[in-house]
Amino acid sequence: MKQFLQQIFQMISSKDKTLMVIFLILMLFSSLMEIFSFFSIIPFIGVLADPTQVQTNKIYTFFYTNLHFTEIKSFYIFLGILSAVIISITSLFLAFFQWFTFRFLFKLGSSLTVSLYRVYLSQDYAFFLQRNSSELIKNLFGEMGRFIQAVIIPINLIISRSLVVIILGAVIFISDPILALIISLTLSTTYFIIFSVFRKKLDESAKAGFKFRDKAHKIGHETFWTIKELKLYGLEEAFEKYFSSTYYKSFKPDADHSTASALPKYLVEMITFTGIIFILLYLISTTNDFSKAIPMLSLYAFSAYKMLPYLQQIYQATISIRFSIPAMKALSRDVGLKQGLILPAVRSEERINLKDNIELKDICFSYPSSDRKILTNINLIIPCNGLVGFIGKTGEGKTTLVDIILGLLRPVEGELLVDGVPINKENLSRWSASVGYVPQQVVLWDDTIARNIAFTAPEEEYDLNKVRQAAESANLLYFIEKELELGFDTMVGERGVRLSGGQRQRIAIARALYRDPEILVLDEATSALDTETEQVVMEAIDRLGGKKTILMIAHRLSTLDRCNHIYRVSNGHLTKER
Repeated sequence: MKQFLQQIFQMISSKDKTLMVIFLILMLFSSLMEIFSFFSIIPFIGVLADPTQVQTNKIYTFFYTNLHFTEIKSFYIFLGILSAVIISITSLFLAFFQWFTFRFLFKLGSSLTVSLYRVYLSQDYAFFLQRNSSELIKNLFGEMGRFIQAVIIPINLIISRSLVVIILGAVIFISDPILALIISLTLSTTYFIIFSVFRKKLDESAKAGFKFRDKAHKIGHETFWTIKELKLYGLEEAFEKYFSSTYYKSFKPDADHSTASALPKYLVEMITFTGIIFILLYLISTTNDFSKAIPMLSLYAFSAYKMLPYLQQIYQATISIRFSIPAMKALSRDVGLKQGLILPAVRSEERINLKDNIELKDICFSYPSSDRKILTNINLIIPCNGLVGFIGKTGEGKTTLVDIILGLLRPVEGELLVDGVPINKENLSRWSASVGYVPQQVVLWDDTIARNIAFTAPEEEYDLNKVRQAAESANLLYFIEKELELGFDTMVGERGVRLSGGQRQRIAIARALYRDPEILVLDEATSALDTETEQVVMEAIDRLGGKKTILMIAHRLSTLDRCNHIYRVSNGHLTKER
């Protein structure tokens, strides 16, 4: 946990660290004010119970004399009003501090979520090939929020409430050390026994809860990703049962957690209030004048009133942190990830201009989690403005080879050269600016056609003229401007469900062309299309012939008829077909 909290602290911005210092100071001040407010009522009750204390108690005598009181009744009113003012000011400050606390903690939660999002974005492409996207989304929007609610806020409660309990305990100890020791041992032993009883069950429940929450998230994502097939095959009820059984299992640990948190309250209340009765009997038996025992009894009663809920909150906070350990371990793995290269927004003049050729020299590749080589000793020269095709069976390494050319994957051995210059971390972003990519399965945002072509963040501006030019190059302009009522402002729906496969594919080509890349990669971009639609898409590609370096991946040789050179990728090796 210590290492995890250190990693979290490193993710906090300088501004938030300053706010954290202010927060800790205010927390200490609020605890002291709360104690001061609590004790402000004791003098008022003491003087009411025994008026002679005005003459016998030096503090009361000092205020009574120096404030020129002439009758005891006026002094009563003064003490009562003073106590009410102190309590009111304290309550207003505590209300402000509560507001500040929640604002600060939830802002901190937002900052940490954004920081984790940044960590994910900074990872190499290979990272995303090995991780389930639902897990990453759950960490961002589920576990990080749970961490704030179940760890950060409880830690704050433990610190602030412990200060109040310690000060109150010290006052009781000064008043009667033996009684204070008995109370401390009784309450601490009670909570320790309860915690020991629940600890093992709590650890098992925490692991189960995390496991089933993770599984339920994956089921939910995969359900909506495959909703078309799911409804076609009538699997709604089967998936509902699958999801519900898993999700209900994730709630049982939460019930165990809530039970472990709530049960001690009743036992401790029983011990505390029966204890007050015994204290009362003790004071009666040891004090001749019972009126003198009232201030002491008031101290114990008010201390119990204040300490009891705070002790319960400290216990619940401890349980909450313990219950969150599995989630913290999962987050710790990702929070501690080494940040990779974040590709900056690259201006067109900063790109690498291909003049001669792209060369792959002695390329070997295997994934970090596997010893199996996906590519072995690949040597290839791709001429500038050439049309080169790659063919091969699924899993033979075609896409991996192209991902290395794109700069998304780094070879284990060998190097990628552009006009004789190796592509490395220093110039990778400039190389990426020169490349356009069209995938087999196009993912479109639930936004306008223009925004999908420009592929910019919703708040960023885009160049509509460049969008039109890209659409025209992709053989899409007539369809958008003549057949769609809203033209480029037409919403495409989630994942482009309102468009046909060919239209989505041409939008993907237009997206790749929007930044006017010098190299265009089509990764089985027509494999899911019918012959007629494929012909339309290929006509769009023909318009680019001789103007750009085009790399095409396909399963069928017929798709690569237009290519100048065709290479077959088989079992990680490269051979020339034509």
